[in-house]
Amino acid sequence: MKKLFMLALLCLSFVASKAASLMVYNKTNCDIVVSAICYDPQQCVIFNYCPPGIIVPAGSSIPLPNCPQCQVPFQALAYQVCWANPQCPPPNCVIVAPVGPCFPAAAALAACQPCNTAKVFFDAAGNLIVQ
Repeated sequence: MKKLFMLALLCLSFVASKAASLMVYNKTNCDIVVSAICYDPQQCVIFNYCPPGIIVPAGSSIPLPNCPQCQVPFQALAYQVCWANPQCPPPNCVIVAPVGPCFPAAAALAACQPCNTAKVFFDAAGNLIVQ
């Protein structure tokens, strides 16, 4: 029983470290804000915008934000990506999720001077790319 518990603990820590290693890559010339969103994938209902949004400076990368409140098995994570410029008029945000059907896996973030339209998508490893 003790060995089984240790094996389960090891597996959980591996999964947690794998999730923590996913990144946001901002390949644009403008700062963005990325927020985690907890939602129900069965009913497409958002439960929680997990604050705070994380600023990702232009041309940089940081770990994807997490949402500790979103640990219930029937809930899933999506991400809201916005231009950090408060002068950008709506729609200045998109919501994407690595798995459907509630949110697309890719979207276009509308242009806002001096920022060009950006593609927002997940790569094969699960990293969030904004370019």
